[in-house]
Amino acid sequence: MSATSSVKYLVAIILGLAYVSLAIAFWGWYVMNHPINELLLDIFARQGHMLLYRASIFAHDALVNLLLAAPAAVAFIKINALNNWKYVIVAVLSALVGSYWSVDLSALPSLLQNWSFWAGLCLSIFSLPIAYLAAKSISSKAKSR
Repeated sequence: MSATSSVKYLVAIILGLAYVSLAIAFWGWYVMNHPINELLLDIFARQGHMLLYRASIFAHDALVNLLLAAPAAVAFIKINALNNWKYVIVAVLSALVGSYWSVDLSALPSLLQNWSFWAGLCLSIFSLPIAYLAAKSISSKAKSR
């Protein structure tokens, strides 16, 4: 591995950690200051439509996570040396480690039984790659004009 390659991986790791740090900070603020969860609880869950509530909150959270991943995805597109899936995957792995490094391993069995853990894990894994794919698509369409 060359020094240049090492720097690219380091930058990908930094982008992944910056993305997850932004996401964690945003979600910490957002859940306390935005009424969407309470609104969806009133519309669906408290009316006995728990499946609709879970589906709508997951769709909402997925959209918000895509928007949070967009700056990192655009960075991968704009930094030509990083415009490659392998660096995006390194960033995703870094973001996963950044998200879950503090999880108490003794709590893992109960986490694995919780649907919201799996939903959050899926959002963590797929938000940046989907945002990258969208940014790449938009970028290539803009270049072809």
